[in-house]
Amino acid sequence: MINLMSEYDLCLSDIDVLFTVLKVLNGGLELKYSLLEYPKILDVNRLDCLHDIFVTNDLSIRQIQSEVEVSSQMIKVSKSESLLEISFVYVSEAIQNEHIRGFRGGFSIPLWQKRNTIKAAKISLDLNMAQQDYALQRREAGWDQQFELYKSKSKRLNSLGKLLDKTTPHKSLLKAFELGEISLRTYITESVFYY
Repeated sequence: MINLMSEYDLCLSDIDVLFTVLKVLNGGLELKYSLLEYPKILDVNRLDCLHDIFVTNDLSIRQIQSEVEVSSQMIKVSKSESLLEISFVYVSEAIQNEHIRGFRGGFSIPLWQKRNTIKAAKISLDLNMAQQDYALQRREAGWDQQFELYKSKSKRLNSLGKLLDKTTPHKSLLKAFELGEISLRTYITESVFYY
């Protein structure tokens, strides 16, 4: 009984912690959520479909994926900036009384100006891909941990439910009261608890 009561208290504290996390996820607004609406037994085998939603739809992972895409585009931009630049413009100048107008053209070859930009863009891409892999692995490990915890708690809940169905606590309490092992006050308190 002491073990069950301590587990019950731990479950209540877990509920409080999860309500706080839910409040933070809801933008600080408290949700009106009743525990009576929660299904008592869930099918563990059907939760595998939530894996992809839990892992890939995480905001931090999506942000890192967008950084990877930006880094890959930066490589293309760096490559195009290292090419030959051709310019052709119309120029108009006035020097004292003379007006000079015409077209001017030229080209420039970037030798040292943007020398390491492609290498830096590739390093940035590699870094972002490593961060993405790390974030995915951490999220995957978090999913596995939560899923295993859920399965063990669900198994324990089902076994406790079967055990309580087999043993009728009211008869055991009445027998303990009749044998004098518990007082009338304890019998009434425990009966109310089981009810």
